Amino acid sequence: MYDIIKFLNFGGTIILLAGVNLLLMLAFNVPFIDISVAAGIAAIVLVRSFTSPGNFAKANRTGTVNSMETVQLTEQRILIYPNIILNACFTYTLLSLLIVITVYFDYFY
Repeated sequence: MYDIIKFLNFGGTIILLAGVNLLLMLAFNVPFIDISVAAGIAAIVLVRSFTSPGNFAKANRTGTVNSMETVQLTEQRILIYPNIILNACFTYTLLSLLIVITVYFDYFY
């Protein structure tokens, strides 16, 4: 069950990034591949900013508050895996970068 949820997190992120890329393509009237790397980098920054493990508010809490918030009496079902979503953003960006280099190879050399 968890493998399916992880796959849906990864695949859904890729599809969402492609959709955002399509909207940016239509908004700026540029080819799909030209804006894909920028969309991927923006997604990495956005996801990383929301899933950063050490922010100022968490670092300055007392140990009592942290321990009270981390006690879970019931088993929770995890539906969103931030690390998998971030890895999907990295994968999308790297694949886009490789495709851009391949398409514009003559421009680089």
